[in-house]
Parts: sequence; C-alpha cells; structure tokens
Amino acid sequence: MKKIFSIFTISLALTACNQTPTADFSGEWKQIPETDSLRKLTISKQDDEYQIKDEFWLNKNNTERTSSAASGLAEQDHEVLKYKDSQQIELKLTDATHLTLTDREYDAVIHFEKIN
Repeated sequence: MKKIFSIFTISLALTACNQTPTADFSGEWKQIPETDSLRKLTISKQDDEYQIKDEFWLNKNNTERTSSAASGLAEQDHEVLKYKDSQQIELKLTDATHLTLTDREYDAVIHFEKIN
C-alpha cells in the first residue's frame, strides 16, 4: 500500500511540474526600438478577458496629449492574445518582458518591452 501511495504521489508531482503556466499579458508595454514617437500598450486582466489601451504620441517628449488612442477587449487563445472585434491583430509574448504585436491586415510587426 505504501508503494502504491508513493507512486501516486510522485506521478501527481510530475504532472504538476509538466503543466506550463498561463501567459500573463498584464502590464505597461513600450514600443522598441525607441524612436522620436512613442507607442504604449496598457493591458489589464479582467476575469477571462483583457482590456487593452493603445496610445501613440508623435513626439515622445510631449506626452500631454496623445496623437492616437484606442482601446478594446481581447481574449487569450493558447499563447496568443486576440482582439475580440478584430482577429487580424495578435499579441504574443516572446518572453516575460517582451511582446510582439502582429497586424495581418497591414502586414506589420511591432515589438514591445514591459515597463512594469
């Protein structure tokens, strides 16, 4: 009986170790490499969805007024975050501090680095 319990405990521990943690997109992200303009994403998790705020400044030294701002809800599909109203835009973590936004409609790829 002890042997069966030990085998069960070991297999349970191995199963827990093999599960990959769910990616967390939350935080503030700035576009890299830096240019004269500034683009920032603010992503917050709300239950099973994410709220994304996308802001763009033409002059990164003057952030009093954004040149462009958009927001929307997104859902996580495996390791990819997709806007609910546009399946053309995907966000994917390359590691814990780097994010890649791919916009298939405009054939654009934008890289971000986590600020906090």
